[in-house]
Amino acid sequence: MRVPTTLNVGSVDLIHPELFRGAPDVRADGERLMRAHLALGCLSTFTCAPYQTAHRPRRGAQIAWGESNAIVFATP
Repeated sequence: MRVPTTLNVGSVDLIHPELFRGAPDVRADGERLMRAHLALGCLSTFTCAPYQTAHRPRRGAQIAWGESNAIVFATP
């Protein structure tokens, strides 16, 4: 990634994948997708509120988010 890129919540808990209670192929595909994003260089925040992490944008920074709750945070 050329700019810091965070990840929204994934479909599998990578720390405890054995707790997933869905179909094995859905679990495997979810884990594969999450690991692919990490391999691309995304930051492993796995949260829909990345502005609450260590990578908080400064006032005036260019941001692009796909989460509706970020509107309140990003709009001064």
